[in-house]
Amino acid sequence: MAPIDLGPAILASTGHSIHAAPYHRNNGGNLAMLHTMMAPPAEARQMLRRHQTSYIALCRGSLELMELERDARDGLAARLERGDVPDFLEPVELRPAGRLAVWRVR
Repeated sequence: MAPIDLGPAILASTGHSIHAAPYHRNNGGNLAMLHTMMAPPAEARQMLRRHQTSYIALCRGSLELMELERDARDGLAARLERGDVPDFLEPVELRPAGRLAVWRVR
C-alpha cells in the first residue's frame, strides 16, 4: 500500500503488486489506498487485512504525503510521518533509505 505516485516505481523495480497508481481506471485501488492511509490505525489495520497487504511505503516529504497529513491528521499516513508506528507494523530497513520508508504488516 503506497501513495499513487509511488505505484509505477514499485511495479517497475520490485516483484510486488500495488493498490494505487496514477491511472484513471484504477478507481478501486486508488480509493483503497486513500481510505486506508486516512483511516485511524485500528480501522487501517482492518483495511490492510481485507486487501491482503504485506507492506506500506511512503515517501517522506512528498506532496502526496503532505496532503494526506493535512486531510487526516489522525490517519495512518500522518501518524507514520510523525513516527507514531502502530504495533501491527514493523519498520523495514532500507539501504540507502533516502526519503522512502517501508513497514511490513504483521
